[in-house]
Amino acid sequence: MATSGQDNTVRLWDALRGAQIAILRGHTNWVESVVFSADGATLATASYDSTVKFWPVARGPDVLTTRAGMGYHPVAFSPDGRFLATSGSDRTVKLWDAATDEQLLTLKEYTSEPSSFVFSSDGRILASGTQNGEVRLWDLANSHWRETLGSNGAAVRAIAFSPDGRTLLTGSEDNRITIWNSVAGAELTTLRANARAHPYDRTGLNCIAFSPDGTMFATASGDGTAKIWEAATLHELLALKGHLGSVFAVAFSPDSRSVATAGSDHTVKLWELPAGTEMLTLKGHSDYVRCLAFSPDGKRLVSGSGDATVRIWEVPSGTELIAMHGHTAPIHSLAFSPRGDILATSSTDGTVRVWRAATEKEVLSQLNE
Repeated sequence: MATSGQDNTVRLWDALRGAQIAILRGHTNWVESVVFSADGATLATASYDSTVKFWPVARGPDVLTTRAGMGYHPVAFSPDGRFLATSGSDRTVKLWDAATDEQLLTLKEYTSEPSSFVFSSDGRILASGTQNGEVRLWDLANSHWRETLGSNGAAVRAIAFSPDGRTLLTGSEDNRITIWNSVAGAELTTLRANARAHPYDRTGLNCIAFSPDGTMFATASGDGTAKIWEAATLHELLALKGHLGSVFAVAFSPDSRSVATAGSDHTVKLWELPAGTEMLTLKGHSDYVRCLAFSPDGKRLVSGSGDATVRIWEVPSGTELIAMHGHTAPIHSLAFSPRGDILATSSTDGTVRVWRAATEKEVLSQLNE
């Protein structure tokens, strides 16, 4: 992101983290206008000193071709930020080196497309759910399939590990929440997320997330609500109502004191916990909002939409900081790296885009070339 002012300078900001990364000097009067090129690699600035300057400020995102095809194909970073997991229509999960984009490992043996996956908190296990309802655990240290927990035939749309890695939650299109002991590989119990779906909208359970403190989990469903559940007792604590249609995504803030939701009504909502009070409604997308993620420091909220854009919002003000373009089809999944310097987005255009925050050293190096 670029800003200008009366001090004759242009300042570059990392929109992912809200940090200033460079000051561009060269104009001798107020800088009146700034604009990025379509690929984000060049910044043009116009000043009252009667000049227009062009600055090579950044490279575009890395693009990983994943054969994702139509449908929902997730992305996830390992807890240490070293690996990025992606899936595609070839019925595999691929692990990439997050620093170099090198493909490291392909997990096969799926009988249908992986529709959701998540790393355990220690990064040793990858749990995945499929379109035909299978839940599989992979031992990443030994690169082999450890076990299949079960299959009820309903697509597993959402999956989440508890922070301690001992409990696994899966959510299916039949509105079922299944709680597993991930250590023993045993099913503990099941819950129903909601009784019915919102008319004319996508049915079933769409998203599930554990709070970072491990005391709660949240579900997003086709009945137009997001629900907050107590992890210890499995009791429903809150039903968050406000979206005009299906709720597709839910994400807790890093401090577990708020939760964000998004849905088919093109909006993102921010709710205060534990009261469940609606704090903000964020508007800007022109189509359904399918995925959400907070930055690790909680100061940014990122949303991905059917309008093929990724938008970054400031928290708690709700100010839209930037709209990121590049995908040519709906965005169905996104993830922040643990340090917050990399954002991965997955789209039905068949690609995963990896957006890296530029450092001051990188920007200054490019300016000096």
